Amino acid sequence: MITTTTPLPHQPKLRRLPQVAGAYRKILLAETHAIHDKADGNVVLARVVGHLLLELYARRHIFGDIPFMRVVEDVLSSPPHHGDVPYDDTVVFEVGQQYQDCLIRPRAFGRFPALVV
Repeated sequence: MITTTTPLPHQPKLRRLPQVAGAYRKILLAETHAIHDKADGNVVLARVVGHLLLELYARRHIFGDIPFMRVVEDVLSSPPHHGDVPYDDTVVFEVGQQYQDCLIRPRAFGRFPALVV
């Protein structure tokens, strides 16, 4: 059971662009499927991507649109669910793994210096 990560909010304020809300819904659905399947590692990966998207979106006045739109494009890079074909969450987990490996792990293990603002 995942108790060390914060669940994604179900109704964040993502009203600017429909694709942002669509990407977030896909992430939220992947998180829900991972919880149901008791796949703790995938729950964490979905939450990494979801929280990153929310934070970049909330700070778009600082970073601009490119960072959060990159996450949106990455998440929407696989085809959506159609009919009786099972929903494929793997792209969400792969994107989460990529951000975890490239951003979170290196910082946690001191592989790159802290940014000084």
